[in-house]
Amino acid sequence: MSMIDQHHVFTVVELKETLKEHTPEFDVYLWRCPYGKDEVVFEGYAKCSGGIKYFVWRYEKGVSLHTAKSDLLEHGYFSPRPYQLAQACDGSVTGCALALFARFCQNCGHNAEALMRAAYPNEKRHDLNDTVAFADWQGVAYPAQWDERAKAGLLESLHAVNYHSLASEVVILPVIKRTPTSYQEPRPAKLLKITERFYGRVIYTSQQDIDRANHRDSTMIRCRCLNGRLVSQHHEEMGWQGKVGAVFHREYLDGATIEEVEVQS
Repeated sequence: MSMIDQHHVFTVVELKETLKEHTPEFDVYLWRCPYGKDEVVFEGYAKCSGGIKYFVWRYEKGVSLHTAKSDLLEHGYFSPRPYQLAQACDGSVTGCALALFARFCQNCGHNAEALMRAAYPNEKRHDLNDTVAFADWQGVAYPAQWDERAKAGLLESLHAVNYHSLASEVVILPVIKRTPTSYQEPRPAKLLKITERFYGRVIYTSQQDIDRANHRDSTMIRCRCLNGRLVSQHHEEMGWQGKVGAVFHREYLDGATIEEVEVQS
């Protein structure tokens, strides 16, 4: 449901900032070469059977999204999904490893952002919300419970993606089993029924979820069940891997029909 002309050739002159497109099947980026060459850099992810395809390439003069996506599907590197603890690094799994770190912190009572600041004090603030949403789009196999074995897998994942300083912070943390605090969040009194404009897909969310995404400057918005519970909570309780359907991209709001409906008991 992209609004971007797929056949338009984007040049270095046009790309003043990074061009982004996210759809249910693709997540792609175009930007000008940072080394001053007359090249457009493309990075893309595409969902496929059993995983994703990942592709990075530099195009002289320019490239259209149609051409770049075709190259992604034909020449992209296959990476299995859902991502598993201790899965080898292939250039595409950094976000998935950080999503596991965020879930470990959530479930075990640790402050993920504080740990990131401690590990990388000279880097800008890390916004893990978009990272987790993107990883969930790909598919992540979160442990049903965290124990020392699962923590060891997390450490291996962090080292694999070169987050050695963060692993050094995590290694000394205890594994504390507790109910995630997100389950204590009150359910909304009303739901918003989103009917997107192109294919008529129906998504349910709430105003508080949209406000939450706006406050965090996140591109992804949480979905709700008809009874008001977060879809992600239902997925976790059912033991389903990944979070497909648990969040949606805010682009789905553009031109959509939005109705306020009652929460079903």
